[in-house]
Amino acid sequence: ERFGPFERAICIDFSPDGNMLFFEAKINGQWYLFAGKEKFGPLDDRLDSMIFLPDGKTPAYSAQIDEQCYVFAGKEKYGPFDKVSSSVKLSPDGKMLVYTAQIDEKWYIFVGKNRSRPFDTVLLESVVFSPDCKTLAYQAQIGGQWYVFAGREKYGPFDSILGPDFSADGRSIKCRGTIKGKDYDKVFADGKSYPGGITPDGKAVYVKNGNIMLR
Repeated sequence: ERFGPFERAICIDFSPDGNMLFFEAKINGQWYLFAGKEKFGPLDDRLDSMIFLPDGKTPAYSAQIDEQCYVFAGKEKYGPFDKVSSSVKLSPDGKMLVYTAQIDEKWYIFVGKNRSRPFDTVLLESVVFSPDCKTLAYQAQIGGQWYVFAGREKYGPFDSILGPDFSADGRSIKCRGTIKGKDYDKVFADGKSYPGGITPDGKAVYVKNGNIMLR
């Protein structure tokens, strides 16, 4: 079977199930994404990255069209945005497509079409999913300070953050936050912050009212 002709074809690969050829190609000076014989585009430039939805054959990616930014999941289109993260994330159960986008100089984290509160900066690479895939936690910056957000909860502020990560049962979150050059290991549980961490087997251990809590 032959595809083309193209001015250029790159990133040639197969879908996870091995049944479909994926590649990017340039036609008349514009880029397209091909999934088998299905064509997505035209795009202003080649893609930075792409993932597959759980069916193993539907691509999800961010792209620029006519100088505006969008996120695509197959034929589903989100946007336009002023800027968008170069990649997208999918929850382990395949139900949450997550990305970050800028609108009017503020950044948001999106799950599909649903967006968070506005931030100065939000880091897609910091996004982690709870074990049941119902909650995501991530780092975001407001007013020059960093916070951990998880669902409706907000923890911080810190000068910088390493993490977050969920405990095995998803009820607690840990991070290492820096304040004035000092590092603090924190566990967030029941809407509050405690000194602590997570054990190698995924349990949260922290100090609460002078007692060591393990859960």
